[in-house]
Amino acid sequence: MNESNTPGKYDRALRNWNHQSKVAVWRYNGYPGFLCGIIEFYKPKGFVNVCGYDGMLFKPIKILWGDEGRQFIIDDLDLREEYKRHREENTREWTLRADTLLGIDDV
Repeated sequence: MNESNTPGKYDRALRNWNHQSKVAVWRYNGYPGFLCGIIEFYKPKGFVNVCGYDGMLFKPIKILWGDEGRQFIIDDLDLREEYKRHREENTREWTLRADTLLGIDDV
């Protein structure tokens, strides 16, 4: 998605970003299997502290620099938004199918 089409959409995620920022990507058990954020500090043993996750440390599986990291954050947010929209549409469809199976017309 083109960022210029949705002003302000990425402001929260990118509020601490600058051209020298580094973005950490780490494993997460929810969709799509990872989270990401702007690195504030490096810690011992390969861990990082990330903006917006005060007091938490993460072990990155990937680190992206500068504009590549910024674009990754934007693409990640777009992917999650599209997934959420499809999940909501599918939930409605499957609920209607289940209601039909149960013989429920209009709940």
